[in-house]
Amino acid sequence: MQSPFLIGETIYLRALEREDAAACRDFINDPDVRRTLDQHRPKNLPYEEAWIAGQSSDPRAIAFGIALSLKPFLGVFLLWLAVARRWRPAATAVAACLAAYGVAAAAYGVRVFPAWWRALDSVRWWWAPMNASLQGMIARTVAPAGAVTSAAPSWVAPLAVSVDVMLVAAALVRTRGRTIEESWTLLMATALLASPLGWIYYIWWVVPGVRPVRLLFRSPLLWVPYAFVTVQPPNRLIAATLASMYFWGLFLLWLEEFRPSREGLSRSLAAQ
Repeated sequence: MQSPFLIGETIYLRALEREDAAACRDFINDPDVRRTLDQHRPKNLPYEEAWIAGQSSDPRAIAFGIALSLKPFLGVFLLWLAVARRWRPAATAVAACLAAYGVAAAAYGVRVFPAWWRALDSVRWWWAPMNASLQGMIARTVAPAGAVTSAAPSWVAPLAVSVDVMLVAAALVRTRGRTIEESWTLLMATALLASPLGWIYYIWWVVPGVRPVRLLFRSPLLWVPYAFVTVQPPNRLIAATLASMYFWGLFLLWLEEFRPSREGLSRSLAAQ
């Protein structure tokens, strides 16, 4: 009997351990089991090990919740937890995020939140080439030549949000059967594309999911020095290309991560 939590006459319950991953893999891949669980893809040993680790990842979930309170675009990862049905870390992250907001409200008052929102809304962030978001690229392209402070047309934000929703949905569908390690790069690229403040210096946040050298070959446009990027484009063609080079580099990375990997194709073929 190993670390029992609840003992009955013929069975006892205990917490899952890493050594149980192989048994969990065999259990979830059993046809009689998975047909009632809406599981359509085979699960391997690393997946089950990651799943077991995720059941007791409260410290990491708390850290993620605090980060989420500071950088709301990380909400894409919260959506991934929901799609992956990892309810415990998702709930822990939400609680930590709300607690962080509660501490801020207690220290500075609730008025700081609308003031912070108005301050962000009053600054024209989109014109800077370092803004690699989809909304930034669209706004730069349709703005008058050389404009760096004028307001973007009112239809830009709704259009960008519509496309962003499709990008997020596509990324979540693609990664719902993957581990967080396999999903990290695509989810982070999606978050930066969808956020109006998708600054290129956040690109280093994708490194946990991909080696820098592989990132260089997957999307070389992300490595172009800022000095070579047009800051004040003379026309809309330059605005959509040279002044939006980091957007295209990030989008190229998104496409590269979105397409099925060779390992994933091999597993799908083997399952058939």
